[in-house]
Amino acid sequence: NEDRMEIGDIDVDISPDQRDLVYKYIIDRFGSEYTSYVLASGTISNKGTIDEIVRALKMSLDDGEKIKALYEQSPEKARSKYPDVFYYFDGLLNTVISQSMHPAGMLASSVNLVENYGTFWNKGYRISCINMEEVHEVSIPKYDILGLRNIQIIRETCKLAGIEYPLSH
Repeated sequence: NEDRMEIGDIDVDISPDQRDLVYKYIIDRFGSEYTSYVLASGTISNKGTIDEIVRALKMSLDDGEKIKALYEQSPEKARSKYPDVFYYFDGLLNTVISQSMHPAGMLASSVNLVENYGTFWNKGYRISCINMEEVHEVSIPKYDILGLRNIQIIRETCKLAGIEYPLSH
C-alpha cells in the first residue's frame, strides 16, 4: 500500500503442520534475542466490564443480566438507572486483562528486542512486550505466518499421487 507510512508485514502462507519449521528458521537465522512472537493483548468488553463490576459489588447474576440487556438497548438509560455500576465502567472498559501470543505474528529485528523493547517467556515462547500496533509504530519487520489447511491438503495430495509438490525445493 503506497499510502502506508509504516513498514509492511511479510505474509507467508504455509501448511499448518510446517509453521514451526518457519518459526525455527527465522529464530535460527536472526538469533533468539532479535526475534520474538508478537504480543496479543485481550481487553475487557462492555459485557465483561459489567460482569466484573457486578461481581465486585456482590450483586446478583440476574441483576448483571438486566444491566447488560438495558445497556444494549440504551447505554444512557443503563447509566442513569445503575450509577453505582457505571461509576467504574469507563475506567475498566477496554483495559488489558490478558496477554498471550499472537497466533501468526513473529518479529525479526535488526536491534536486540530483549534489550530495546523487552520480552517475556510463556510456555517456552519468547513474546514481545509490544503489540502489533506498537510494532508498526517502531518499524520492526513482522512476519504473518498463516497456516492454511488447503496448502497442507495440496502437499499431501501431491505426496499420495507421487508427484513433486511445487514448493519442495
